[in-house]
Amino acid sequence: MSLERRVVGLDMRSYGDSQWASEGNYTTEDFGSDVDALVEYLYMDSVLVLGGSLWGRVALVFAAKHPARVAALVMEDMGAVRPPEIAQRVADQLAAGDPELDTV
Repeated sequence: MSLERRVVGLDMRSYGDSQWASEGNYTTEDFGSDVDALVEYLYMDSVLVLGGSLWGRVALVFAAKHPARVAALVMEDMGAVRPPEIAQRVADQLAAGDPELDTV
């Protein structure tokens, strides 16, 4: 809670109580568009955007696409560039497909 600022937490698609998105709509650009939609919906002109880990990259994408709307950007536990070995590991996991489970 803040007495000086309005604080809003976004439940990103497929996380928490939000709905799953269409197939393949889980890029940082897709998540950045969700942030933009929320900022538009709440009529916010200037925002401080904070994100940790993957959400730090999403915050960066939003800030890069809407620099006039971002008063400050905080990225925690992540850098602006993903090292190639991490990107390749993620690509390999996606190519392998989802594991099937016998039960919930």
